[in-house]
Amino acid sequence: MDLTPLNDLLKEQPELGPLAFKESSGFADARRVNADNREFAGLFQIGAARLQDLKEDGVVPEDATLQTLMDDPALYARAANAHFDDYRQSIRNPNWKWNQYVGTEVDGVPVTETGLMYAMHLAGRGGTENFLTTGTDPSDELGTSISDYLRLGARVESDEPDPELMTVFRARLRDRAEETAAAE
Repeated sequence: MDLTPLNDLLKEQPELGPLAFKESSGFADARRVNADNREFAGLFQIGAARLQDLKEDGVVPEDATLQTLMDDPALYARAANAHFDDYRQSIRNPNWKWNQYVGTEVDGVPVTETGLMYAMHLAGRGGTENFLTTGTDPSDELGTSISDYLRLGARVESDEPDPELMTVFRARLRDRAEETAAAE
């Protein structure tokens, strides 16, 4: 399987690399089914609810499934790009009620555009708004909280990401592509 579209996405939008590593340890074929039977797939662990949004927006075909995305890295990259662009547009919208928080701290947690994008990826707009307005900081099933992703985003924007982490991440993508090519 040619993972070039995913590698290209990460080259074009390097701020997504740390999130991809956090979400899937850099494995493009990662899958997870939560205790409530919600399934997530791929580099960014896109779920069925977001897939439905992407179908309604015409980004992916109406008959697309999570497996379809997994089988087609170009489609997955297009879906991920639209997913994150949607959040960026919300954050950059001058009428968006939460962009007033960019550059501030909430309960000691720095708020940046990248951090907001990561937080919305984890908790949606509603969960992110709740954190910003009340400080309520729930964790997902794996223990990742909104504040964890806001902090990660702040580190990305301050050029603090661990270069070794990114080297490992890129090596995993390369190794997986080589393994797949050898198996074909």
